[in-house]
Amino acid sequence: MPKDLLFTPQAEEANKGYKQLVKYCIDLVADIEKSEYRSKTLADIKKSNEAYDQVEHQAADPWEGSSNVVLPLTTISCDNLEPRLVAGLVGKQPYVKFEIENEQELDEPTEILQTWFNQELQDVINIESFSGSLVSQLVRDGTVYVIPEYSLEEETLRDFVFFDDVAKEIQQQAAQALLMLADQELKAMMPPQIGGVVVDPETGEPKTKDTTAILFEGGSVEIIPFNDILVPDDVDNWEKSPVIRKIRPTYAELMRDVEKKKGFIKKNIDPWLCDQEGGTSLSEEDLTPTQIIDNVKIHGKKTIPCYECYVTHIDRDDEQEDEKELKSFKENRYLVQISQDTKIILRIVPLVDLNFKNEHLIKRIRLFPKKGKSYGTSIYCKMRAIQEGASKTFNTSINIAEITMIPWFFFTENTGIDKYRDGIKLGAGKGIKVDSCDNQSLYFPRFSVNPDQMLKWIDLWVSFWERLISIGDLQVGRQSTKETTATETLAVIQEGNIKHNYQSLAIRADFLSLIRTLYDLYYQHMPLTKTFLWNGKQVPIPRSIMRRKINFRLTGSTDLSNKLIERKEKESFYQLTMNDPAINPVKKAEELVRAYGHTDTNEWVSPNIRMIVEMIMKIPGAEQLVMQAIGEAQKMAQQADQAVQGQIGRETPQRTTQ
Repeated sequence: MPKDLLFTPQAEEANKGYKQLVKYCIDLVADIEKSEYRSKTLADIKKSNEAYDQVEHQAADPWEGSSNVVLPLTTISCDNLEPRLVAGLVGKQPYVKFEIENEQELDEPTEILQTWFNQELQDVINIESFSGSLVSQLVRDGTVYVIPEYSLEEETLRDFVFFDDVAKEIQQQAAQALLMLADQELKAMMPPQIGGVVVDPETGEPKTKDTTAILFEGGSVEIIPFNDILVPDDVDNWEKSPVIRKIRPTYAELMRDVEKKKGFIKKNIDPWLCDQEGGTSLSEEDLTPTQIIDNVKIHGKKTIPCYECYVTHIDRDDEQEDEKELKSFKENRYLVQISQDTKIILRIVPLVDLNFKNEHLIKRIRLFPKKGKSYGTSIYCKMRAIQEGASKTFNTSINIAEITMIPWFFFTENTGIDKYRDGIKLGAGKGIKVDSCDNQSLYFPRFSVNPDQMLKWIDLWVSFWERLISIGDLQVGRQSTKETTATETLAVIQEGNIKHNYQSLAIRADFLSLIRTLYDLYYQHMPLTKTFLWNGKQVPIPRSIMRRKINFRLTGSTDLSNKLIERKEKESFYQLTMNDPAINPVKKAEELVRAYGHTDTNEWVSPNIRMIVEMIMKIPGAEQLVMQAIGEAQKMAQQADQAVQGQIGRETPQRTTQ
């Protein structure tokens, strides 16, 4: 949209009071959509997904239909790194560990909160499945946008009215009214029923009732397609950047949102919006890179394209176009929804109403981020030269083999085969007409090149690829051809893990920001009566505990993708500290039990030993008391043993005498 944006008369009237804000958003969209950096990134994402899917395009060089195979280096790289990166996010339970400031020990309310939130992540948000989808797209696109939300989905259900339920209600009403009713009076109040179902006394038809049932209540996270997000090119500080999202609601969805969500301008949402509905097919610019590959276009519903803008703006009148006229320069953060075609504002709401922390709901997660650049780098872009070079080398060897193994020839006009000519382009099995063939009418060229010579170059490409991605035989689960000891094998794997751990640091930081926002949305929207099952009892989740300053720490690591290594490390640690009195034996045993896949450590660790260890750690001087009690118990055991031995000694001579 040009800088001198002019609204239609309808938009002029609808945008009164918000013209400067709408102009700012529309101009920002126009500037970002013209970005060469964004266009190049979109093209790279398309190529990355094609390389991952090994999409083979028709080749015209050196001849039509020549080999153009895409080697699966990108596919192998992504599929190998995905489980490692996922393990770095959610490879261990609890997924998120709470830490109170100054490294204080967690009190019971905070432990309850930590257990509850991790259970929500596992059972409600399904964080492991989501993390897999997130990382799968991240390694292919380099940048992924996500938006968390807290939602409550209800649905009206219908069922029969049962006699037992009605009887209980009547008895409760009588008890609340302090009525002492005889059995006959109670029976007279009961409705007629057949088979336990209440029926209408006049028609005999069964009675039904509608109830509202909660289908889902809790947090969720949605992955937003890359091409639906518009941001400036140089965003380092995500929270200070404007973020614009393309959304496509139906008219019915808009009308439902007006009733449920804040900030909608009802006078601007009328049936005229139906005229702005597009077709049931998505436009080319609305398709994601993965949809473009398979030409996925049918959406199924007519939608109304809108911009959802998360912006920081100085409030001003419609006529105050020059900042010199402003008296206050205070900026406020808003979510603004604008119809894409008519440029009419449909919704404006302060961001703090959507998130108490006044932070973006949309989060950005990047792979291989670079300062001064908004987008990350995909695995394909990291190894583009190797992917294309190896594929070209392989295709060259195939084409050489084809052209040398399938005869092709030169011929002159007097051969009489000119009438079968199908073109003069080079191709296997084809002839090329020439004026002269060294006094021959038909000439078959001979070659001294061996296609196998080209295949040796592929080994060079593969060696570069293994070093760049840190992939070798051991990482892909294939036995190494070299004989090594177990320690050497672990050292090799660990060297690769060092690089993977380093690469996952930025991803973990972005992922923690998402987890934190999910936690904040629970704090803001969760019912005040929310309870959680703790030690067999329903306990509340108080807001006063949730609002405390708590640091989140991810417990996962890329090392955890290999359980064998984790077990070996736990076993070695257990053996090294077996006789160390300073090490908590219960904690050590629990870690070893978890390494072997057992989540309920209470089944494996003795509760009596656990109780003694906890008492020693919490009560000053308890260790001396326990050691004293153990010493006394040992003395009593020795005395009892001596008494038994003495009794046996006295009985033995008597038996001998007898």
